[in-house]
Amino acid sequence: MRASVLIACALSLPLVGSCSNKTSDHPSGGSDVSGSGDPSDVVKGTLSIDGSAIAASDMTCRPGAAVHIFVNIVTPKGTLHVEDGKLALDGEPLTCEKFERSWGGGRRPHGAYWRGTLAFACVRGSQHVDGDLQIDCGGITADERASLDANRKQTLEQQKN
Repeated sequence: MRASVLIACALSLPLVGSCSNKTSDHPSGGSDVSGSGDPSDVVKGTLSIDGSAIAASDMTCRPGAAVHIFVNIVTPKGTLHVEDGKLALDGEPLTCEKFERSWGGGRRPHGAYWRGTLAFACVRGSQHVDGDLQIDCGGITADERASLDANRKQTLEQQKN
């Protein structure tokens, strides 16, 4: 496995937890967000914010790491932030009646990667945010993908017991 992969995990419902036990490298406790995206990044599926559908081609992803591994989905209508079993839009928390997720990710010395699925129906005040997304973000390498696959398999096995 690549030495630069510091941590990887796979979580799926009903498990909830952190993908990391490391705090941010930033003294301020801020977040480390990878650059503008890798050409191999994929964001597929549907997303609507307040009834306006957003085309997958208008969404990009940016993984990052703070206390937890997270991903930002950047759209023309705002940035959806997914971290530690919670969703936020433009920094404001969403209240979700549906939030199903299965994901894995990890840290690198200069960034992070995130892969997963999200299905959600949420609100922020009177604004509705709904989505069903498949995300592969951060230029995941073959070794990282193999690690994510192995962790997912192990998690599914543990859930059977």
